[in-house]
Amino acid sequence: ARSNNLPLDFMVNRCRFYNIRDVSEVTCVPPQGVNVHGLYMEGAGWEDGKGEDEGYINESKMKELHPQMPICNIFAVHIDEMDWN
Repeated sequence: ARSNNLPLDFMVNRCRFYNIRDVSEVTCVPPQGVNVHGLYMEGAGWEDGKGEDEGYINESKMKELHPQMPICNIFAVHIDEMDWN
């Protein structure tokens, strides 16, 4: 948003999850936004996607209290351009 001089009042955050959890597997800087690692869930689980598909939240597994989430790319998108695909 800052690099394009867009007003923050008209921006939303979009998250895309990679199917990797190890930081060493990230080979480059994302084209937009930042990569975030070290997130954990409580009371839910995470199912990895297949191939290039994103994973999704599912029910927690027995005795898995705090499953680690995969690396996430978070970036800002203008409200008028927001798309869930």
